[in-house]
Amino acid sequence: MAERDRWEATAARYHVLAPRLTVYRETNRRLVEWAGLAPGLRVVDLACGTGLTSAAIWAAEPRLAALYAVDFSPAMLRSARRRLADLPVRWVEADAADFARHLAEPVDRIVTNSAFWLFPPAAVAEGYRALVPGGSWVCNIPDQDFDFGDGNGSALRELVNRAVRRLPALGAAAVHDAPPQWSLQVVRERAEGCGFRVERHGVQAIRLTPQDILDFYRLPKFCRGRLPTGMPYRLGARLLRQALREAVPAQGVEWRWALFRLVRPR
Repeated sequence: MAERDRWEATAARYHVLAPRLTVYRETNRRLVEWAGLAPGLRVVDLACGTGLTSAAIWAAEPRLAALYAVDFSPAMLRSARRRLADLPVRWVEADAADFARHLAEPVDRIVTNSAFWLFPPAAVAEGYRALVPGGSWVCNIPDQDFDFGDGNGSALRELVNRAVRRLPALGAAAVHDAPPQWSLQVVRERAEGCGFRVERHGVQAIRLTPQDILDFYRLPKFCRGRLPTGMPYRLGARLLRQALREAVPAQGVEWRWALFRLVRPR
């Protein structure tokens, strides 16, 4: 299944479940803080999904000159339109590597929640083209995909690995143990290679409740990633949920996210 099709298939469930998840509330809150919004700015929510980040942006600063919500999934955009029907959002269906030409003007800020590491390399250069000199892009990467350099792996990934190992029916394919492909050095190289300067980077630690974890893996995009090829989705989803219920500790787990603010120099 192609990446776009995976997001198309998950849009309806995402619309219902995502607002319940602590991770999206907390990452949106922190990214909006880092964006430094102000009246009159033009902002892009790149990979807007079902509209939660756009809603957080507008709630923080309703006097923006423009808010563009960009996504390559028509189903995600339809969901976002329903959620934000009362807001003056400009909707753009486009890939992250080819969105700048769809904007009416260069923008001051780009905000990307839970997607930057999934973008093709050309998307970083495209973000640079979309911004005015002095403009900035705030984004994040989760610890499953980011090496913090401290020797600590992803507690969430290890929890799910332990859970699926308890159910042989899920097989070895359900265990994810490849090393993260991203690090501060990789972000710097990609950003600086396109003209950006990494102005700020940091860590956000989010405590997930057991219900957060169960709900997160009810999202088809993430549940399918833990199922063996060829396993019927309903069966696999039921087995994964059973395994997680037995493995998740009462205190939940901590999920770490790397945060970045990339600036286009003046």
